[in-house]
Amino acid sequence: MTKLFPAFLALAGALALSGCAGLHPGKLSPAPSEEGKPLQPVPVFPGMAGAGEGEAPLSDLVFNLLAGELAGREHRLDLAVEHYLLAAEASDDPRVAERAVRIALFAKQPEQALTAARRWIELAPDSVAAHQTLAALSVRTGRVEEALEELEWLLDHQADFVEITALLAREADHRAALDVMRRLAARHPDRPEAWLAHARLAQLAKAYDEALGAIDKALALRPDWDDAVIERARILARAGRRS
Repeated sequence: MTKLFPAFLALAGALALSGCAGLHPGKLSPAPSEEGKPLQPVPVFPGMAGAGEGEAPLSDLVFNLLAGELAGREHRLDLAVEHYLLAAEASDDPRVAERAVRIALFAKQPEQALTAARRWIELAPDSVAAHQTLAALSVRTGRVEEALEELEWLLDHQADFVEITALLAREADHRAALDVMRRLAARHPDRPEAWLAHARLAQLAKAYDEALGAIDKALALRPDWDDAVIERARILARAGRRS
């Protein structure tokens, strides 16, 4: 588990040195991150002054980065998540929010991961990875409308239904994934690939009658589509039927 933490611990340590160094009044110049892009200045804890007169106080961001990383190394994942969520709110760097998502997922705290993913999108609204993550977490936590919004965003930004199927198929709760895909396909009734995706998710959930109905809709829109013809045969075989 400690492999999850050393890289950002070095970053947090660098930020702590930056936050505690003597600086000109009214200025805060954080050390560069591991990719060379500085994190933005953040408000400081009142009353948390540096070790000597004239030294800058320790910032919220630096404190929570360090506390989160150290908690993780001590196997206190609950505290690591708590501090990283605070760091994500304090920072304007989307990598901190992404890190918070990863730690929350590692700690099996999907609600906290969802909060961090929303923050990630606030800071990086064009990040495909952020929208994919929020879509998956929305499915996982039963937020169907939010999942649909994120999937629509992905479809509008060059994703296709094959990618959407792959994203939803990774969810452990196949019924929940199917519910989302069912509603998504209904929003795109004239797209045969939407019904093919619906049919594939229905098979994962062992809803073979629903899968057959969906693939028949795909074939009605595109009768000679080989992918749909093959999928229909696959559904019938899995359902133990011949026609």
